[in-house]
This record gives sequence, structure tokens and C-alpha cells, in this order.
Amino acid sequence: MKLAQFEFIKQQSGQLPILLFDDIFDKLDESRVQKIVTMVNDAVFGQIFISDTHAKRTEDIVKSTHQSYKLFQL
Repeated sequence: MKLAQFEFIKQQSGQLPILLFDDIFDKLDESRVQKIVTMVNDAVFGQIFISDTHAKRTEDIVKSTHQSYKLFQL
């Protein structure tokens, strides 16, 4: 659903919206999150924000994409 919303907003506005995955591990297991992060690891998606309560888990998955990233802890 989130990816469909992204595509709709992109088509309507003509710009890349920011993709936000808020607490994605709450609903999906680590394997599925890995697949989603790998899938959206493309310039087509622009900026992606992932929130999680376990920074190390998220960092490990994002590292596997071999793309630049920044972690922010609040």
C-alpha cells in the first residue's frame, strides 16, 4: 500500500515524495523488510526514512544495500 501511495503522489505531483517506513518491523519480519529495502534501493525512490526501535537491526539491513545512509537516534 505504501508503495502504491508513493507512486500515486509521484505521478500527481511530478516530484519524488519522501518514502517513510514507520516501525516497519512491527508488521513484517526481518526477511521481508530486507526485501523491501533492497527493492526501494534505487534512485527512482529518492529519500527513504525508516524508523525502528532497534538501530543495529536497521543499520545491518541498510548496510547490505551498499548505499550511503545516515542514522539518527532520538
